[in-house]
Amino acid sequence: MQIKHRSPSRTWNPPLALRFGFLIFAGISVITGLLAGTVKLGYLLDSPATSLAQDHGPLMVFGFVGGAIGIERAVAVRTRWAWLGPLAHAFGVVTTLSGFPRLVPGAFFALSFLVLGATYLKVHRRQATFAVLTQAAGVIGGVAAALVWALGAPFAYAMPFAVVFTVATIIGERLELARISFGGVAAETTVTALVLTLTASSLLFSFSPQLGFAVMGVALVLVAVATVRVDVARHLVKSRGLPQFSAVCMLLGYLWLIIGGVIWVAFGFTETGFAFDAGVHAVFLGFVISMILAHAPIILTSVIRYTLPYHPVMYVAVALLHAGLALRLLADARSHTTLWQAGGADQRHRRDRLPARVRCPHGAPCASSGGHPDGGSTGMSTLSVSDVSLRARGRWHATAGAVIAFWLVVGVAATLGYRLGRGVTWWDVIHPFTIGALTTAIIAYSTHFAEALTRTVTAGYRGVGLRVAIVNLAMLGLLIDRAGYDWGPLADVSATAVIAVLLWQIAVVVKRLRGSLAGQFAVTVPFYLTAAGFLIVAILLAILATRVGNYSDLIAAHSRATVWGFAWLTVIGTVVTLLPTLAGSRIPDIARRRCTRALQVHGGALGAALLLHALGEPAWAGLAQLVMVLAALLVVQPVIGTLFSTGATWTTATVSVVAGLLWMLAVATADAVILIVGGDPRAGTLLLLPALLGSGLLQLVTGVLHHLLPTLVGGGPGKVRVARATADRAGGARLTLINLGALLTLLDVTGPARSAGLILIGLGLIGHVITITRAIITQYRMEN
Repeated sequence: MQIKHRSPSRTWNPPLALRFGFLIFAGISVITGLLAGTVKLGYLLDSPATSLAQDHGPLMVFGFVGGAIGIERAVAVRTRWAWLGPLAHAFGVVTTLSGFPRLVPGAFFALSFLVLGATYLKVHRRQATFAVLTQAAGVIGGVAAALVWALGAPFAYAMPFAVVFTVATIIGERLELARISFGGVAAETTVTALVLTLTASSLLFSFSPQLGFAVMGVALVLVAVATVRVDVARHLVKSRGLPQFSAVCMLLGYLWLIIGGVIWVAFGFTETGFAFDAGVHAVFLGFVISMILAHAPIILTSVIRYTLPYHPVMYVAVALLHAGLALRLLADARSHTTLWQAGGADQRHRRDRLPARVRCPHGAPCASSGGHPDGGSTGMSTLSVSDVSLRARGRWHATAGAVIAFWLVVGVAATLGYRLGRGVTWWDVIHPFTIGALTTAIIAYSTHFAEALTRTVTAGYRGVGLRVAIVNLAMLGLLIDRAGYDWGPLADVSATAVIAVLLWQIAVVVKRLRGSLAGQFAVTVPFYLTAAGFLIVAILLAILATRVGNYSDLIAAHSRATVWGFAWLTVIGTVVTLLPTLAGSRIPDIARRRCTRALQVHGGALGAALLLHALGEPAWAGLAQLVMVLAALLVVQPVIGTLFSTGATWTTATVSVVAGLLWMLAVATADAVILIVGGDPRAGTLLLLPALLGSGLLQLVTGVLHHLLPTLVGGGPGKVRVARATADRAGGARLTLINLGALLTLLDVTGPARSAGLILIGLGLIGHVITITRAIITQYRMEN
């Protein structure tokens, strides 16, 4: 007789990157939701954020709370189909921010709640409990709220159902996490029955809003009182550390739920007004956000596999939240607009006080045997030559990195000011990125790579340091003179200074090339020379645009000479040897052999494109740019292809550079196609620029710095490895922010999706800067 054994149920543990990816959409929702709330408070009324105001409630409830809960449940049930919920939620967020008709995002949010309900059904089949039943009741409220909003009703009519979803889910979580000290089944049964009563009274609201709203208010009070009576939080408040923090948050949450219920009963249902504002925010801010703060350390541990460390500073967030909410309710009671705005402002700051450190799934970066003595891997490291002290080298490259970081932060701040209409011009946004950060990086590191590739002696850093200093002084001059549409004497001097620096840089590189040992990779050095030449052309075009010819045509040529001539050629010449070094793979010989021909084709095609732009023939210029893209592919394709065929090490640096290359290829192609089909060159630039700068050039530059700065600072293999590992932490999250943000910026030019995308790109890049800075500081402390 054959005995058949039941095969164990198949489970699926999703990768950390997937969890982070979907969690980002909840983050987008809370950021944009807070911006929308800021507009509703009366701030930022002249900014693009005004279009978000009507979506404040859906973004916070469906996007933030619903998204976070859906991800946590999908992780818990460990089945692939459960992730359809977070996927639908992500589509809901994107379509909301993109301005789709409500029916589209509403349907996606409703679908995400239905999948959430299916996960509760699966859990209930495993183990039937009152906790699961309570949370499942919340799904009814979530689906109803999404559908009511989707069908065009004001969110005020969806709000009571959203309250059912949040309250039932949170109370169910309290039961599930076994934080309630049961005196028997009676306590659990009572709490569940009251939650079901709340759910039923929300259905009554559909037929009689005033009666249903009052009954719901009574139910909210009863749920809060019944739960807090048996909740162990009453005892944990006397403990210390994280348990005490969670208990304080929970008890305050129950208090606000009672206050909210009383307001509902006392004032009844209204679509707007101070009473509506007080009742809604007492529940959603006072109760829901307090409970999220209380449970975040537990939930985050299960979702991202990282234990959130407790620190007393977390109480600052709690104090700001509840003080601001109390001030808001006081203002509501007195119909005082100024106090009401101040209370809301306090609540906007509460999230900034919580630590948000997470660990990247990447391990320590690969250090191949036979590499650089400072911990580098094979490839480029064999070409490194240095005859100056390692300490001087480390100081110089750390200083250059700090200058680049400074201009990145200035650029992000200028972008924010431009989006908020604070008198910042278009050129004030562009120049910190292109001249401040990018030109500094290219001059500093192309000098280093030229020395390494030509195997020439490094005499010191005074010359390159002076060139970088002149460029940065010129950058300040351009900002002071507001160079752009207007062009004054200071801008003339600044532009001339940059041209002089570029001619000096060309002379230095030519001297290195002529006096070199002519290594096999010296064929990439002419890329740096041609790139500098194109930037000189770009500056001359900008000067001419303010004096002769058609301004728009010459500026179109100027921008493309800067990006596709100066920046893109430098990138191509560098990645041939640097990218294989980052990934610990071999340098493809075919890429080296193609360099000279590719440079000739690229230079000729781009030169023709610039001439055609200046003559007012953008369509023909687009065709020339398409040839330029094909020339770039001749070199880039074998470099990237080798990584996938040789088992490369995919660190944050490697992924950043590959992603940056792919973005630049995509944007270059899109720019050419837009011109060919008759699109306006400036409109194309406006659409593509955030993706080009943020996810293309700046992602690539900061990615390289993850690997390069620790190597150049030096101190021994051990210190370099520690610094690289430090820089690699949470890399996946930062990369997700940058690349997701770039995708959002392509959805429109002026809408909320563009604002959200720019915020994400800025957060990711600043995160790179902070992490690299921390790594270098750690490295110096180890050295000293």
